[in-house]
Formats: sequence, structure tokens, C-alpha cells
Amino acid sequence: MLNSIGSWLGIVGLIVGPFSVGVLFEEKLQRANRELGSRLLRRY
Repeated sequence: MLNSIGSWLGIVGLIVGPFSVGVLFEEKLQRANRELGSRLLRRY
């Protein structure tokens, strides 16, 4: 019983882990893109 729950949690973690990391990374990328965009607009 415990083994099946552990393996299930492992599978869910493998799926949810990269997804949550991707969401956090995308938020940082959007912020960086906004800052870069405003700098480029000021420059040109």
C-alpha cells in the first residue's frame, strides 16, 4: 500500500514539478522581457 502511494506521488511529482518550475520561469521571463522592451524603446 505505502509503496504504491509512494510511486504514485513520484509520478505526480515528475509531472507537476517541471510544470510548476516552467510557470515560475515564465513569470520571470515576462518581467525580464518587459524591462528589456522598455530599455530598447528608450534607446531607439
